[in-house]
Amino acid sequence: MAKRINLYRLYKRGETWWAYFSIPTETGHTRYRCSCHTSDKRQAELYCQQQLKTTDHPKGKLTIGEAFGIFYETNYHNYSRPKEAKNKMSLIKSLLPKYLDELTPQAINDFIQKRMQSVKNATINKDLAFISAMLNKLDLLGYDIPKIKPSRFKLKIPAENVKYFDDIKTVEKIIDAADGYFKPIILTALYTGMRRGNLLKLKWEELDFKNNLINIHVKDKTVDGGRLLSIPMIPKLKKILKIQPQINDYVFNYKDHPLSDYKKPWHRAIEKAGVKYQNFHTLRHTAATWLLKETGNIKLVQQILGHKDIKTTTKYAHILADEKREALRKVFG
Repeated sequence: MAKRINLYRLYKRGETWWAYFSIPTETGHTRYRCSCHTSDKRQAELYCQQQLKTTDHPKGKLTIGEAFGIFYETNYHNYSRPKEAKNKMSLIKSLLPKYLDELTPQAINDFIQKRMQSVKNATINKDLAFISAMLNKLDLLGYDIPKIKPSRFKLKIPAENVKYFDDIKTVEKIIDAADGYFKPIILTALYTGMRRGNLLKLKWEELDFKNNLINIHVKDKTVDGGRLLSIPMIPKLKKILKIQPQINDYVFNYKDHPLSDYKKPWHRAIEKAGVKYQNFHTLRHTAATWLLKETGNIKLVQQILGHKDIKTTTKYAHILADEKREALRKVFG
């Protein structure tokens, strides 16, 4: 039977720090809580690390399921949607060998071939990144991991086929058909080009009505907490946001709770409007495309969308190039 390692998570009870330990075994996890006997977080960390040092690092066979279990136990608090992360791990696990030491280049290739039957290359690359993150975490915890780098198997991603709504009338049909609480989030997405995650997490403190700005943080590995992005708030949007009921810290709510599900109300609106289905992210593409058509200024579009690299924004320029080419063809044959 494999030896075990203690994993922990700190939390505070009154003035004292406590640790929640999870001990992975061959058949699952044994869990317990104990006091760190201090009100100082740093001391609590040292206490837990000392516990780790006195426990032998694991040896013997570790299953892929146990590996992902350990990874989840130590990372779930970093996920905005932990349930989705857990489901993702379960799916990946089902397509890999049973034991961690069987994770070979051939096993990764087999995994890729299976995934290619149902998902795009970009999704497969995200899966490979997930496997890499799991292996890196286990390596830091002292586990013996396979000498393999899943990220080296990343697939080429074809140029993105940008989908967007052709005109405002189509979007208005969707808005008219949407549930009352969901209309403001559609309009905000259209008027700002904000991503779904930033919309769902948008807080009142991020709205600067005095200077007409929305100040959010976007993901950036080089900046702790994310990179600050300020998006201008047009008068139409300001009016919409100001009348939202201030129930809690979040701007968008449903039944007095922060809105967490956009798929169902979006599907309902699309179906009721009777328009061809496009996903919610299409609103971001629509905002970018319309802005570029109106201004012809790709740098401006980059700044509004918050793209760190302008190469990401140039995919919208291809749309204009195609339209110009079609116009020339119609005129000159």
